[in-house]
Amino acid sequence: MRYADQWEFAPDIECYKCEKGSSYPLTSWNNVAKRFNYVAEWQPYSGSGRFNDYDSIEIGNGSNDGLTPAERQTQLSLWALGAAPLILGVDLTNLDPRDLQKYLKNAAVLSVDQDSIAAKRVVDNGDQQVFAKTESNGDTIVGLFNTGVTEEKISVQASAVGLPESESGYSVDNLWTGKTKKTVGDISADVPPHGVVLYRVRAF
Repeated sequence: MRYADQWEFAPDIECYKCEKGSSYPLTSWNNVAKRFNYVAEWQPYSGSGRFNDYDSIEIGNGSNDGLTPAERQTQLSLWALGAAPLILGVDLTNLDPRDLQKYLKNAAVLSVDQDSIAAKRVVDNGDQQVFAKTESNGDTIVGLFNTGVTEEKISVQASAVGLPESESGYSVDNLWTGKTKKTVGDISADVPPHGVVLYRVRAF
């Protein structure tokens, strides 16, 4: 921290062993999944003016990314929750329009990254992981991750992610779909394999 405001400590995310005579696929699910523990373990060292670099974002070249649509959301969500630098590792001369519009231009998700607050892991249970952080305006960002191969219902108590008690319940905004719902109990979702549901939650 004395000499730098950004540091990379994780192995390269690129999938060098996957390449067959070209630079594609860019990465693999296994390489992304290894970052969960890094994000949790290095959280205490992150903050305004000091950022953990989990390596590049491998989203932007469509099917050449090496990730399914759900896995692309997971990578970008995990980096955003960690307030990590978002550095594209893709071929910028061949950007995929869908990747660009659906993922890389999602302002609601990008704003989570730009708050300079690194989320804490509050659930680490088998294939279920939950990261959460509270922003300066009082909103709580909650990422429900499913690292398994089948859909799972993931649920966490509101108090566990730092939300205050609210008899009126909570407004829950899905940052990937843009849909909003109300809950009076736990924060939960059915999460696809290797996927994420990323919420912005406010108490009524």
